[in-house]
Amino acid sequence: MMACPFEVPTYEYDDPYTPEVVKCTLCAPRLEKGLLPGCVESCPTESLIFGKRVDLLKIARARIEKYPERYVDHIYGEHEMGGTSWLYLSGVPFKELGLREDLGNTPAPKLTSGALHVIPMVVSLWPVFLAGMYGMAKRKDKVAEEEKAKAVAIAVKNTEDKASETLSLAMEKANKEKENILKRVERAKAKASKNGEEA
Repeated sequence: MMACPFEVPTYEYDDPYTPEVVKCTLCAPRLEKGLLPGCVESCPTESLIFGKRVDLLKIARARIEKYPERYVDHIYGEHEMGGTSWLYLSGVPFKELGLREDLGNTPAPKLTSGALHVIPMVVSLWPVFLAGMYGMAKRKDKVAEEEKAKAVAIAVKNTEDKASETLSLAMEKANKEKENILKRVERAKAKASKNGEEA
């Protein structure tokens, strides 16, 4: 709706819960049957006419030429936006009717063609970009896992080394205590045997 320079598509607010966006379809079902749109057929003054654009331009020029005091010397829609499907004649400036005069003569497709040419490239490169991002994320996760495994291995080795060192110190201390106890036992035995001989 925002893209239409003529602000034709609008909400239908007859049903406030489900308004629909609508615009004139030129009575497409009537056209399929070879009939004129309803508004054209029912217009008694031929203010609305329907036909091929070339024929409509000829009729419009003839009307301007025949009644120059009645019409502004311009067919609105002949060149605006590269030429539109609707053509207007008016006795007052078109701006007073709410028709935009700042649209230029460039057709709408030319205005968007630059952006539209980029879309296939973006669509084709986007999966490659996402795959690259996925690959980088997976690589980062793999490196993090490897670093974590190395850190755990180092921590386990350090703990094992420390435990081994603590164990060997404890064993050494236990052996010294054992030797001291054995020496005391030997001395006690020697003293007991000496006391036994004296008695």
